[in-house]
Amino acid sequence: MREPDTPEPWRIFRRRFGFDEEPSFTEVWSRQIDLKGYAGTMVESDDGRWLGLRAWDFVLLDAATGEIVFEFPKVDDEGQLQRLASVLDEDATVVDVGTVTSESFRGDQLLMYRKIGATRSCNAKARNGLDHYYECIADLRRRGIFRTVLDVFELNTIGLDSQPRFRVEYDARNQCATGDFPLRGLQVHDGRLTFLRTKR
Repeated sequence: MREPDTPEPWRIFRRRFGFDEEPSFTEVWSRQIDLKGYAGTMVESDDGRWLGLRAWDFVLLDAATGEIVFEFPKVDDEGQLQRLASVLDEDATVVDVGTVTSESFRGDQLLMYRKIGATRSCNAKARNGLDHYYECIADLRRRGIFRTVLDVFELNTIGLDSQPRFRVEYDARNQCATGDFPLRGLQVHDGRLTFLRTKR
């Protein structure tokens, strides 16, 4: 029986399909990757250049070659603390690391969405309605107990152990929000990551 934290082998491949007389395909590349906690979820850049595998470690592949170009230890707090040194204070501890909630691509940048701090104290407020819950979260933000940030990695210079180039704090309930909302979110303008204000 496999231990839960034992890496599981996954075969990742890219195929090129043809539809002449009968459907056929050729395999462009194939790679076996041993991943902990991988459920087959992936994220692809808009230009098809990058493929991210969402597991306990985030693994980034060059989609043209299948080469692993970047790895990030999402569940190893000590490992994350070292990898986030470029965007953390010198006296930061594992408490300041938080939790990666998702990853996405914007232009030539890889974004890691991260929650820092606990919101359990607000769960009871949700029973009285979402407005009460969100007011509680906003209060935690004001008091510095909870925050959400984006760690931004540059894809053009990314390496296996790259650190974020910079960090942006955001509030999805505010005028500035993530790209999950159709009318607002992060955009790349003149090579820079910027927030797009809500259109009303």
